[in-house]
Amino acid sequence: MYCSPVLVAKQLWRSSVRTPLQLRVFHASSPQITLPPGWFASRLASPIRRFPDNGFNVIDSTTKVEEEKWSWYSSEAFYPARIGELLHSRYQIIGKLGYGGHSTTWLCRDLRAHKYVVAKICETVDFSAERELLAYTRISSLKSSHNGSALLRKMLDTFEISNRGQKHTCLIHEPLGMGLETCRSFFPDRTFPDIMIKSILKHLLIALDFLHTEAGIVHTDLKAANVLFSISDEGILKDYENNQMTHPSARKIVGENVIYASRELGWDKEVPGRPSRPTLIDFGEAKCSRDINHGLIQPAAYRAPEVTFNMPWNSSVDIWNLGVLTWHLRHNELLFTTTPREGEDMAYHEIPRMVDELGMPPAEFIQRSNFPRLYFDDYRKGTGGCPTTRPTPSPKRLIPSETTPEDFVAFMKKMLTWLPEERQSAEQLFGDAWLNS
Repeated sequence: MYCSPVLVAKQLWRSSVRTPLQLRVFHASSPQITLPPGWFASRLASPIRRFPDNGFNVIDSTTKVEEEKWSWYSSEAFYPARIGELLHSRYQIIGKLGYGGHSTTWLCRDLRAHKYVVAKICETVDFSAERELLAYTRISSLKSSHNGSALLRKMLDTFEISNRGQKHTCLIHEPLGMGLETCRSFFPDRTFPDIMIKSILKHLLIALDFLHTEAGIVHTDLKAANVLFSISDEGILKDYENNQMTHPSARKIVGENVIYASRELGWDKEVPGRPSRPTLIDFGEAKCSRDINHGLIQPAAYRAPEVTFNMPWNSSVDIWNLGVLTWHLRHNELLFTTTPREGEDMAYHEIPRMVDELGMPPAEFIQRSNFPRLYFDDYRKGTGGCPTTRPTPSPKRLIPSETTPEDFVAFMKKMLTWLPEERQSAEQLFGDAWLNS
């Protein structure tokens, strides 16, 4: 059954604001359910399906496909998963959903639990897999009444699989649907209406409040690609499997290696009373620490100033990150996007964009950094010190205008501050006037 992508996108935000959001909720204890003897034994495993070994498009062997395009790609490092393969004697691969810098993602059927799951198969040496496992282990160990725990993707299982003497970490997750990045493409100018942005932000703030206050985790990688909507209708998963049987995925075959083209899930159809909700995913860059941290994190365009200038940082970097994401969703542009030339200092290159929007940093910030005040003064005056010329000053955007209401600017400035301690927490932002208007 076809469903218009535009209608689906609109339904996502309509359904997500159907009920008031709270940081915490307490539930009455559920009644115990007694199952008849032998019930579990009677739940036999689903049969293994045989997928077509012909009838698919063959991609030219000289064409780089998906993960092969990464400069660091190695056929030895990425696991050569096959459609129809059985992982861990339990999860049969149905099709490839996507790929990342160090992993591939597959829709599978859990033959024991009789349900669909997603398998993320990591590279042989992937430190992000270790971080992700640590984060999920900490989250799953918490007994919490916080609503934010329900807004994070769940890890259902984890194990290692071997290939050519190398081990690959595999994470099993619940399936999720369309992401923010895909959803943006169905709105004019790739920008969301304010009512949808507010709903998304409220969900993310609840998730962040849980991560920061209860789990002691800093996500460090908030972006549109890492926010997916929950699935209301499992029919799209069944449709995916059936399509794989009748129209197998295209693939590139070189000897024993097979690289599959990804196939996205279909469009979720509205199910009354079962709204889709934004869900935060990917803890591969997460830091499990309540203490002060050090080191480089975050994509450059989302990077908090204390990270750029090699200062200690804490969970407030996620708040800065959320501010940049908010602007991106509303205006389809990044506030601090620049590309340094070869040999140019990234920190020195990022100063002008931040100064253009936020003004000169306070003396307290400068004193904490390893960069002399002259470093900042050079950009304020537009004078030397940099291997290349100063980028052309950009018009200030964080000011009230016809398209940028004053209360929205005030909301943004609660997240985008030079001093991390001046940024509001997720709980404080949840009560913001613009967000609740």
